[in-house]
Amino acid sequence: MRTNHIHRSIHTLLSLLIVALPSLVSGQSRVLDAFETAAGWQVSTSEGAGLTLATVPGKTGNALALQFDLSKVSGYVIARKEFAIDLPADYQFLFDMRADAPVNNFEFKVMDENQNVHWIKKLNVVYPKAWTRQRIKKRHLTFAWGPKRDAPLRSIRAIEFVVSVGSGGTGTVYLDNFRFEPIDDAAAGRAKPGVAAVPAPAAKPKISGDGRVITGWRSTATRPATLQVDFGYQREFGGVIVHWAPGRHATGYSVSISDDGREWENVSTVAAGNGGRAMASHSGCAPRVR
Repeated sequence: MRTNHIHRSIHTLLSLLIVALPSLVSGQSRVLDAFETAAGWQVSTSEGAGLTLATVPGKTGNALALQFDLSKVSGYVIARKEFAIDLPADYQFLFDMRADAPVNNFEFKVMDENQNVHWIKKLNVVYPKAWTRQRIKKRHLTFAWGPKRDAPLRSIRAIEFVVSVGSGGTGTVYLDNFRFEPIDDAAAGRAKPGVAAVPAPAAKPKISGDGRVITGWRSTATRPATLQVDFGYQREFGGVIVHWAPGRHATGYSVSISDDGREWENVSTVAAGNGGRAMASHSGCAPRVR
């Protein structure tokens, strides 16, 4: 957690509670497509809709640009590619996305060897202007249609990114760093959570063995101060709760998450905090929180 504006006493004292959900623990990540080219991706559209695929400068290297036209139809555009993925007991898909696009629906679909389709459909999406990490977890995918409704999803033979009509119009959705990540539930038991503060605090924070509770951080810094928690594995959490000591709260602070400790995604910002007990952030998934 990063404090931006320190209370007039310039003493910040807090404890944190990480609201735990069932752990989401990553195994070895597999790059499905870095989108350096558009090779293998095929276009499908409803009648009257238009889609062009192109590679453009992305977040890292190139990205896949889905340039769509839904201005005259109530339909959809699809970018599809064949894959061969045998699924472990638990997993997630990750990709970075940004867009110059009006509000529309976004769908992520997978097809198995039985021609069954599983999907997640997000309605009336306000697409992010800046690159934003997207996570599609196993539990997000539900049966859509296919010949064997009761067959478990054990493998994937094709994946589709879909933009369907919400408000319609034209726009471009950009995708980068498409990955598949198995989940290793045993990693939680091996992990040793850690906590650090910058600049050096007046009182060092302490962290519980499960990484859920951090107590005793006190900063006298006159510049922004940071408290960082490293769970030691990819962890899903339901929120970050801050307990400020009376009269020693920061009026402005933010919560960010990171996969690698170098690139941070802001998930919550408080501009006018008034101390006490505060829900500083809602759900997230990352090995590091600050």
